Amino acid sequence: MSYASPWESALPAAASRDGEAELSELTPAELIHLRERVRELPVALREKLEPYVDDVVEQAAFRARVLVVACDAMARMRLDLELTKFDLEVTRKERDGLKVGSC
Repeated sequence: MSYASPWESALPAAASRDGEAELSELTPAELIHLRERVRELPVALREKLEPYVDDVVEQAAFRARVLVVACDAMARMRLDLELTKFDLEVTRKERDGLKVGSC
């Protein structure tokens, strides 16, 4: 029986089961430890549990990547907001300068 993860289609190829290094960077240490413990179990039990543990690890890595993307987007939004505030301030000063000059 083959177990297909619903998250695999949402993950980039590098983060699939072949991308162990990337997964370990994004995965909590507890889940990595759990995966190692499951791999030490007898074969019959390991075959039942390993797909679920792998799925949990993939989901945790997926959520970590989503969080990184969200944090990057927030940082970009803050920068854009600061640039917009600066532009507004400069525009107001130019307008006030034109008002004074035309009187």
